[in-house]
Amino acid sequence: MVTVAERGGPLGVIQPVVDAWQARGELLKVIYNDGRGDPAEVWLRGWPDRDAVDAEFDVGPLLEWVVDAQGHWCLVDKTTGTRTTTTLDAVGPVGGPWSAGTERTRVGYADLHPPLAASSWQAPEPDVELGRLAGEIHEGDGEQRFVSLADGVTAAHLRERVHEVLTAVLPALAAGTPPEEATRLLPGWFRDACAAPYVAGTSPLAGQLFTDAQSAHVGRWALSWTPERWLLAMSPAERTWAWVGSLAVSPSVIELWFERRARGAPIGSLKWLLHACGARECVAPPYPVDQRGRRIEPAAATPPASQQPRPGPASGPRASGWKRFVGQFRRPPG
Repeated sequence: MVTVAERGGPLGVIQPVVDAWQARGELLKVIYNDGRGDPAEVWLRGWPDRDAVDAEFDVGPLLEWVVDAQGHWCLVDKTTGTRTTTTLDAVGPVGGPWSAGTERTRVGYADLHPPLAASSWQAPEPDVELGRLAGEIHEGDGEQRFVSLADGVTAAHLRERVHEVLTAVLPALAAGTPPEEATRLLPGWFRDACAAPYVAGTSPLAGQLFTDAQSAHVGRWALSWTPERWLLAMSPAERTWAWVGSLAVSPSVIELWFERRARGAPIGSLKWLLHACGARECVAPPYPVDQRGRRIEPAAATPPASQQPRPGPASGPRASGWKRFVGQFRRPPG
């Protein structure tokens, strides 16, 4: 179904940016794929470039910039998957240029997202979470993921690297160190794995960054994870997950347990941390699990009486006696 977007429509975290664009007199369409369960997609004629949006909005960690197949910047809502798509005949804003230099509007932060703001969950103290990393597994509730490891990476190596990164930054972030200042605390190998900071006025396809990201099979989403953006997502007010424990189930796969701030809260910062530390993929278990990560076995449902099969021929010792009893009343052949 294709419809014109309405102010206050169900576009999640991205709604304020779309509203501001509409207020400038620009037409747009929103495609709702509710029948398939896909997120909405906003098609914009003349969607402003990233510099213009960043000049007006302070984009938080619940939103991210990605690059589409044509090399255009697209803004994606991590909580719903809603994304903006620029038409190829983009012509620029109708209502005039965006006002650079003014006080920016915060958008995409946890305190502006009702499910996350209403959650009573708080990340554990750094020493508690780091203590969990010191062991194979921590007893407690948590969601479960299976993490496959890159060639040459062991479960112990991945856990040691995660411990190194979190040891370097969690105490500082908990003490109020701004994310842009905490970047110097990150290990050099982690900073190297992150994307280069975006430079205003440059094309996302400029240089080798985009090509390298594709060839490394890390996906275009990796372009958004600069050290500063990752640390912003890891700050106490914005964190959506906490480490619970891990267990090696094979030489190339570990089982991971983690706490989540609220149902549906994005965990991209966790996945990026795992990738930078040597993980190849992080997927949900193929079977349902309870809050402690234990497999839920399907219950054997009893069908209604009308659907239950009729008893078949009897068998066993009792059946043999029954057949002999009935047989004596049968006429002999001939």
